[in-house]
Amino acid sequence: MSDEIFILEIDPYAGQVVGASATGNAYTVDLGLYRMDGQMSLQIAITGTGTARVYYISSNDGTTYVSAEGATDIISSMTAGTTIAPFSPAFSKKMKIYVQEIGGANSITITKAVLAIK
Repeated sequence: MSDEIFILEIDPYAGQVVGASATGNAYTVDLGLYRMDGQMSLQIAITGTGTARVYYISSNDGTTYVSAEGATDIISSMTAGTTIAPFSPAFSKKMKIYVQEIGGANSITITKAVLAIK
C-alpha cells in the first residue's frame, strides 16, 4: 500500500460542452502507472442547466472497455456546481471516465475536473 496521492488535472475536459442527451469525450487513465490502494475521488465543476452523470468503464487489455461487474456511477446525477465524489473502480489496467448529459433538454459545460488516486 502506498500513502502517496496522485493528482491528475483532466485538462481535456476544461471547457468541454456536452449537449443534451449526449456523452462527452472519454478521459483514459492508465492505472498501471500508479501504485494504488484502489481509492479515488473526482472533483468536477459544471455549468449549464442540464444534468450530468459521470461513469467509468474498464479494460484489462487496453482495447476492449466494458462496465465491470458491480461497477456503479461515479456521480449518478449532478446539476451546476462543484462536487467531490469518492469511488473505488474495478481492478483493471485502464479505465475511461465519461461525462454524460442525462436531462435530455439542456447542455452542460465542464469547467474543471481533477482526479485524485491513492
